This record gives sequence, structure tokens and C-alpha cells, in this order.
Amino acid sequence: VVHVLTPARFGGLERVVETLAVAQHRAAHDVHVVASVGPGSEGHPLLDSLRHSGVVVHEIALPMRAYLRERRVLRQLLSALAPGIVHTHGYRSDVLAGAVARDLGFATISTAHGFVGGGGRNRMYEWLQCRTLRSYDAVVAVSRPLASQLEASGIARDHIHFVRNAWAPQGPPRMRDEARRLLGLPAEGRVVGWVGRLSREKGP
Repeated sequence: VVHVLTPARFGGLERVVETLAVAQHRAAHDVHVVASVGPGSEGHPLLDSLRHSGVVVHEIALPMRAYLRERRVLRQLLSALAPGIVHTHGYRSDVLAGAVARDLGFATISTAHGFVGGGGRNRMYEWLQCRTLRSYDAVVAVSRPLASQLEASGIARDHIHFVRNAWAPQGPPRMRDEARRLLGLPAEGRVVGWVGRLSREKGP
């Protein structure tokens, strides 16, 4: 299995890739992560954590707009690895790596982590991503609304699979009073919790 992404320093997409790759490695699969990073991006927290867990990481250190060079490097790397599955994450990897993988005859799957909308350029990227995903073997949606959005964009329903993001508890749940104390909250009163960016597409 080869996972391909252009990672940010942190985020949900990066966490999903780490969770999947480490779990697959522990299940004795041959797992590689290919990360397109800009020059001078040494010490990336996700890539360091993956290596520490035993996952093989390949960095493509090219300027972010060197698309043709990136395609050539991806073709060489995927040809050498000859994976059973190429699993892409994010619009850049969906479009670039997905096209290379399909051209080489490898099975392709993408996890669609969500769309943010925004300005015209970003909407164009998302349109191109959805158009590309129509030719994938499978697309994972991390929420039901996203699955509906993908189907509305023209992706075949039987290619879309709704799979919620997994998580692993870090210990037993805290009792209410202890949790409030640890979080610096008053002992009484209503509290609303939110994990994630306070942005429109998250639905807060």
C-alpha cells in the first residue's frame, strides 16, 4: 500500500494517514508513504512520527508548482514500488498521483477529507479533484454529507464508501469533576466542547 499526500504541519488529513499507515504496518502490510514537501521542510512532525513507527517514508522535495517534475518522480517511484493499491489524500495527490497510478495500471483509492469552498481558485481545484475521482476504483468519504456531495459531483454511488475517521482512546474517560478541574473549568455550569477548526465547512 502506498499513501500519497502533500502534508500540512498538522491536521485531520495528516492524522488519518498516520493512523491508517501505522495500523497497516502493524498488521504486517508493506506500507509506504510518499509525501510531497517543499524544499527545506526537514523535520516534518508527521513524517518523523511515521518513521519512528517503522513506516517507510519517501519525500519528494520540489517547489510546490513543479507539477511536471513531480509527476516524473512519482512515476519512477511508483514503478519501482509496484504497489497493489495507491491511496491518495488531498486534491493535489488525487490529481497528480492518481493519474500516474492509473496510467501504470495500479488500483486507486482516495479518502476525501472534505471541501472548504472559498474563492474561485479553490473551487476550481475542488471541481478538478471531483472530476478526477470519477475514474478512481473507490472513494472514501469521512462523513455522510460528504458522501452525498461526492455523488452529486458525478462519482458513481457504488464507488463511494462512507467510513468515519477512527480514533484511539488515550486512556479511560475522566470523571466529570476531575475533567473540569484539569481543563480549568468551573465546577458547575454549561460547557460546549469543540474539536477542530472553527470554519464554515466544519459545521459548528
